[in-house]
Amino acid sequence: MVARSPGRRKPGCSLPSGLRFLQRAVSALGLCFLAPAAHAFTFVLTGGGSDQHLNWHWEAGYPLESCQSNPTPCGDIASANGAFSSSYSYSQFMGRNMSTTSGGILSWTGDDSLKIVATNRVAASARSPIVFPQENYAESWAALNGRDAPMTFFMLAEPGDPPTTSLKITPQLLGSFTHSTTPQSYSSVFQQMLVQVAVNGIKVTADTSFTQWEYVNDADGTVSLGFPKGPWNTTVVPDVPANSQITVTFWSYERIYVSCPAIAAAQAQVTSTSPISPGPSIVVLAQPIGVVGVPDETAPPMLWLRALPNPSSGTTRIRYALSSVADTRLSVYDVTGHRVATLVDRKESAGQHETAWNGRDENGYRSPAGVYLMELSARNGRRVDKLVLLGP
Repeated sequence: MVARSPGRRKPGCSLPSGLRFLQRAVSALGLCFLAPAAHAFTFVLTGGGSDQHLNWHWEAGYPLESCQSNPTPCGDIASANGAFSSSYSYSQFMGRNMSTTSGGILSWTGDDSLKIVATNRVAASARSPIVFPQENYAESWAALNGRDAPMTFFMLAEPGDPPTTSLKITPQLLGSFTHSTTPQSYSSVFQQMLVQVAVNGIKVTADTSFTQWEYVNDADGTVSLGFPKGPWNTTVVPDVPANSQITVTFWSYERIYVSCPAIAAAQAQVTSTSPISPGPSIVVLAQPIGVVGVPDETAPPMLWLRALPNPSSGTTRIRYALSSVADTRLSVYDVTGHRVATLVDRKESAGQHETAWNGRDENGYRSPAGVYLMELSARNGRRVDKLVLLGP
């Protein structure tokens, strides 16, 4: 998968053609109409076999309702190279007297920058039954581990991009926990979050949050989350060259426990949320800055490239589109930059096209499982996308 910038850009000033005379006039005065700042470069995730894990556990009045796993965790999802991961567990007993939610999400995108989101989803509620009152409790926890195998991205240059850029990196911890208890009830949250970002192997920012909250006996409240350094975590790394590596390490863990006594209508509850997800989130934004420009009017419209299925354990259909007739090359590379296969090398017409890759190199040997890059080159445009090849 590739995080794409809005296309080729060039520095300078530009106005619609009908106003070019005005542009020449103001240029003669040493002035310039500046377009809004535009980001550049393309971010490609290639973690070299990284393996992030999501673990979770939940109980609601064990042994009545639980994930029934001993020892914990109840679940473990491994995601190769930061692929999307999630889990959601929900329990009901005797009409919502006890319920839990646990799981999480790991994802990344990039329209004009690199954005990584790691989210835990935890919640718990316990209520004493009206009939046959008894003490109840509910507990859940979730952990996302990107510490043992961090995520690594290449910052590739597109046509027209400058050779270097200043890279603004902003790690944040977003979200809150809301507690609600009735007399003699109890709720608690244990929370630990860690983030570290390195550029070309050099650590540029890091922070850790480690804390616990307790509410008891009719106390209510909302606790907002944030890394201790707050805005001081934001850093600008100057003169970062193209093809640099950005490595993101993170660790996320939260545990919620609630209990209520054996009296009618007693209740304890904890919910969690953030502005971007139903749960506290670590967000890392890596943003090229200092690149001011407008779309290059001589460049063709954005090319289009997609592989289905992806990941694939056999033959992959690769679809692509061209804006005009052009000499076209479609190649597959491994993450070291070695060309594995050339699928298309000819003049193609405008419109949509399709070819296939059977997972073999140019000598006919089966390529090993892993992450590969597809490169589509045509005229003055280029597109790169990620293709994951699974084992046989």
